Amino acid sequence: MRRSHLISLITLAIVILAIVLVVPMPQLLKYKSANIVSEAIYWDTFGQSGILSDAQADFVKYDRDTQHLHICYGKKEQTNCQDYRVIENKGVIAALFHWVSKPN
Repeated sequence: MRRSHLISLITLAIVILAIVLVVPMPQLLKYKSANIVSEAIYWDTFGQSGILSDAQADFVKYDRDTQHLHICYGKKEQTNCQDYRVIENKGVIAALFHWVSKPN
């Protein structure tokens, strides 16, 4: 009985580790454009576009190489797009605290 309990714990640990490594984690991004600074949770997805918590955008992509956040409104044409410079990426823990402390 003790051995099966240990095997169950090891299996659970492997599953949790696989989920953490495979599933994209949310990040708290602080971004800026024209002296306006905003902070929002960005969640990368398996598709082309990510999710930005404070935007009703149809397309959001964070380019880690150039540190730019590309936000577009309008599903088909993507003509109304804006680029923001990411000035800080605070990571998963900060995203969780931001989400919990946010009113409403």
